[in-house]
Amino acid sequence: METINKTLFDSLMRYGGWPCVSFYLPVHAGGFEGQAGRVRLKNLVIEAEERLTARGIRPVEARDFVASARELVDRDDFWKNQTKGLAVFVSPEATQSFWLPTTVPELAVVNSRFHIAPLLPLVEQECDFYILTVSENHVRLLKADRWQAGEAAVPKLPGSAAEALHYDHPTDTRQFHTAVLGRHMSKLSAYHGSADLFEQEKNELLEYFRAIDHALHPLLRGGRVPLVFIGVDYLFPIFRAANSYPHLAEAHIP
Repeated sequence: METINKTLFDSLMRYGGWPCVSFYLPVHAGGFEGQAGRVRLKNLVIEAEERLTARGIRPVEARDFVASARELVDRDDFWKNQTKGLAVFVSPEATQSFWLPTTVPELAVVNSRFHIAPLLPLVEQECDFYILTVSENHVRLLKADRWQAGEAAVPKLPGSAAEALHYDHPTDTRQFHTAVLGRHMSKLSAYHGSADLFEQEKNELLEYFRAIDHALHPLLRGGRVPLVFIGVDYLFPIFRAANSYPHLAEAHIP
């Protein structure tokens, strides 16, 4: 079952036709309360039938119209992944259902359009913030809101430091110093025994982060969404020096 997002919300908002039935109900995962959603949906389907009949639809036609919603009540597989809320939309063309990450009021609405007001808090801002997770061997950008996070596709985002710095051959004279990445910065000089190698390490990291920043620029350009950095402590000040996005969060997550 799909998660509600801005695209699906817009399609529900644009749809018009008679009749449209919208169901909302709070649900609970597991235990005795986990069965309560079935009872609520069953009662709401009966309520919708009565409202359709009151609006001039024959009882048998009203019952057939909401049959797809009634079938959900007895589907064990449907109720296995409950969250906090459920929305079901029935039209002459299709029935759509969505688990919601927050509770919603229990109601059945019959109209010529879907009732979408309870969904507004979920789609007011499609992305509340970005999360950038960085290590030597992996980089990911996540789009996140208050309930969930999902990976964002970023063309040309380097997969690793070696990829960004084009260190393909193990004997490359500029081979990245993988033995020290992941250690605290204060240990770098002692490990190499050379301040020059310490500076080379910093410069390589800076070049790596500039490649990341360059890849992120087309996606983040002109935006105001905060970018949160996740990585080991000593990486953050170097990334901050390479970063061109003005809304990088001041604090990182180590």
